[in-house]
Amino acid sequence: MNPITGYHLIPPDDLVWRESTLTKIPNADQLERTGPEILGALLRHLPPFSANTLHKHLRSEEFYFVLEGTGRVRIGDVSPKILCS
Repeated sequence: MNPITGYHLIPPDDLVWRESTLTKIPNADQLERTGPEILGALLRHLPPFSANTLHKHLRSEEFYFVLEGTGRVRIGDVSPKILCS
């Protein structure tokens, strides 16, 4: 595994937005320039009443941040409501 060295400043205007192949939801990989092997930082713009695909990672973890509105995350049998304050 290659660790990320130094730091990378990626201004929001420099993000490359793409449409997801499966869900057609716009997303931008915030770490694509850093070359991480197990850390991801994908920014998704989920329209109201939309959803990401149910999936599972075996060797990585994900963070979910709600920047506007409300959302739900399914964690096992639990599905807490997340509010943006």
